[in-house]
Amino acid sequence: MDNWDPALLDVLAEDRPAILFDNAGIGRSTGTTPDTVVGIARGAIAFADALRLHEVDFLGFSLGGMVAQQLALDRPRFAEWSSPAPDPKAKRT
Repeated sequence: MDNWDPALLDVLAEDRPAILFDNAGIGRSTGTTPDTVVGIARGAIAFADALRLHEVDFLGFSLGGMVAQQLALDRPRFAEWSSPAPDPKAKRT
């Protein structure tokens, strides 16, 4: 959560609720981190299902971007849009 710029989050949350979460075993979450992108996506789906969310916009960078793409594949009607964002710490060539 600490890697997300509050200015970006403020814009994203202007006209819709915004929920940031750490998946199982990531950041401050407990549990075991899944070994695959598919497993991480399943965790995100389980989180959204637990909150009874029916339409969700996903945004992730780095590994989270791959998870956002997997979510779009696994639940095409669930995600209004999914977007991998560039990792701001990635080296540019």
